[in-house]
Amino acid sequence: MKVFNPIYDTVFKYLLEDIDIARDLISLIISEEITELVPAPQESSTTNLIIKYSQIPMQRLDYVAIIKVKKENGKAAYEKVMIEVQKSPFKPEIPRFRKYVGEKYGQKSVYKDKDEVKEGYLPLKTIYFVDKEFNNALPSVLQRKGQYYDVLKKTNYSGERDEFVELLNHDSWFIQVSQLP
Repeated sequence: MKVFNPIYDTVFKYLLEDIDIARDLISLIISEEITELVPAPQESSTTNLIIKYSQIPMQRLDYVAIIKVKKENGKAAYEKVMIEVQKSPFKPEIPRFRKYVGEKYGQKSVYKDKDEVKEGYLPLKTIYFVDKEFNNALPSVLQRKGQYYDVLKKTNYSGERDEFVELLNHDSWFIQVSQLP
């Protein structure tokens, strides 16, 4: 079976402009059923990285959407999901990623809930498609998921998650495209 490589501009744009494909792709990655997806305008930028006597073009594509998922307790929840595509022959640019994620944390989201327009901060999920391998010891698709841990009792906390905690932390997925089978 052949699969489109989402690292290519036109494929990425085409895939994520189709709501059903975007919903299925994000749902597959985050392993949650998405009952609703509302995309924000896609962004891209191209810059030249100047190293000594040469320039290397770098491109960044992103996608942001508001998703509605069903939680384990059966309640619906809204979240913001951000997909970043990094096309660079170098390791990901950590300062730029951190700044970009910080900007997304600082922006209120506008979404519709039962015909009512709401505005507020939503939990964030980030998905990074990285064209070049940045660590071959890691799996090609890696999830970093935050768990709750009771430090005093030295046990995992399995109770209900807290909105305050969730708004200040996020789960991330890293996809090293060149390592995919």
